[in-house]
Amino acid sequence: MASLSSMFPRGLGQGASKHSLRAASTPLLASLAARRSHSLFQTRGIYADATGKTYERQGLVMTRIVCTIGPASEPQDVMQALADEGMKIGRLNFSHAVKYEEMSEKLKTFRGIKATHRRVGINFNLRGALLDTKGPEIRTGSFEGGVKHVEIPSGAEIILTTDPAWKDKGTAEKVYVDYGALGRTCKKGGNILLDDGIIKLEVIEPLHRTFHTANPAMPITETLCVVKNRNPVTLGARKGTNIPGAILELPALTERDKQDLQWGVENDVDFVAASFVRKAADVRSVIVHLERLMAKQKPTEANPRLVRPVVISKIENAEAITNFDEILAESDGIMVARGDLGVEVPFQDVFTAQKMMVKKCNDAGKPVIVATQMLDSMMRNPRPTRAEVSDVGNAVLDGADCVMLSGETAAGKYPVESVQAMRNCVVRADTTLDHPDEVTDPLSVLKRARSFTSPVRTSRPGLTSEELEAVALCTVVAASELQADLIIVLTTRGNFARAVAKHRPQIPVMVFCSELKVARQLQLFRGLFPVLPPNLQGATVEDIPEAIRTAKEIGWVKAGDKVVVSNYELWADAGIKQSMNLRVFPVQ
Repeated sequence: MASLSSMFPRGLGQGASKHSLRAASTPLLASLAARRSHSLFQTRGIYADATGKTYERQGLVMTRIVCTIGPASEPQDVMQALADEGMKIGRLNFSHAVKYEEMSEKLKTFRGIKATHRRVGINFNLRGALLDTKGPEIRTGSFEGGVKHVEIPSGAEIILTTDPAWKDKGTAEKVYVDYGALGRTCKKGGNILLDDGIIKLEVIEPLHRTFHTANPAMPITETLCVVKNRNPVTLGARKGTNIPGAILELPALTERDKQDLQWGVENDVDFVAASFVRKAADVRSVIVHLERLMAKQKPTEANPRLVRPVVISKIENAEAITNFDEILAESDGIMVARGDLGVEVPFQDVFTAQKMMVKKCNDAGKPVIVATQMLDSMMRNPRPTRAEVSDVGNAVLDGADCVMLSGETAAGKYPVESVQAMRNCVVRADTTLDHPDEVTDPLSVLKRARSFTSPVRTSRPGLTSEELEAVALCTVVAASELQADLIIVLTTRGNFARAVAKHRPQIPVMVFCSELKVARQLQLFRGLFPVLPPNLQGATVEDIPEAIRTAKEIGWVKAGDKVVVSNYELWADAGIKQSMNLRVFPVQ
């Protein structure tokens, strides 16, 4: 066994200050760069062989796959197949009218599917459940006589009204919109988009008319528009409405969202995707509401400390992009929701916005999901297009922690094939990503993250984020330079595992957890593979042999492999309250 002190200068990772860390780094980095220059494409443990050919040992795929659960995937055998092919997170979409009984059945099936390593009898492949809220969106009303859609000629004038009397009596000339501030928000010459941007309207005049309403501050308005599509258009009932570039007067959470979150907390969902976030205050509102709900819950075996669901902010409009830095600072994670985003901003700006958001999430050490239409053609065809394959691969190369399937697994004809295709794309991109072609100063990652936002949060008494970051960085660097086959992290609350993931390790990280809730939530981070052993003593030195035996039993390592182990440990000695340790073991 090699200790931390044998690999790094004295003091590194043992309460070292940032000044001593920087001073010690110069000779270390020079040595590491020289050693790495001739070994870039040697075998990276369990991810690629010496020729660079990819393979997956016992299902280890670094980038996570999120699958939306719907009619096509809710049968138990299909959902099991999705898990076997690589699904790590299941998304429950609350955007449409839902029955909680049906959602409960979906979640029950999702929780009940077996893990990849069920034959070993170890609780691995712990999948997380994500509740995607409906959010404060704007929609049109229905049509008179129950008509499902109306035809509107090109160049025709149409009135958008906020008068509830027209909610179910719309016509081709007049349509209800459920946004009371429409008249104040629209500007003459501006655009209003209907049905995911398919129908483009130009505002001729926001007509403020006097009506008697229960809320004098929110008068009923009628907005005169003209259809700008070159051909006749078909408008269906209850279609989404977007006002590009406008600052909307909408709450962070609707009453419907609050009911859905209540269901989510009662059913122990692991993540909440907050839709249509526009500013930091929206994120805080969601977090505070969840904390109030959690305060009413009782501790369970799965969640003894009542850890709230992780809040993932969905970036779907121009206002959110403008306020992205403040949103990221308040959020636990980010989802690049390219569907509505592509309607709210010019479509040619979506990919640059995606790259910006992914990079900033990587810098801040917060997980990021890239979503929407990644393999959209596979809703109808058994093979993806070449452009879709490039889209998935580039998202991984940009630094996405997760890539998401929406309609492909919820309502498509080929849900299992879609996950297979996504996994194949992810594995190839991961292999490229984990064989860097240039030497990077590892401390630059730490400096960049500190310059953007606060370090990884920790609630441990006496433990500073500085110490956590230093040892996490050393763990990743040591594993890379020693050509280790696996990193093992022992954790109780997940803080140290998240700190390790922040530094983008090139080999898998087995996380020995003591709580089921923590293990599920760690699935959101690229490269982390949580395991919930039945006999964890508390993430101490005594647990290390068992952790290595478990990794060997599952098939992640074999005799002769090299393992880097890190853990945080409390001490009973009055003079030593805690320590953070890094060790290197050869597998026997």
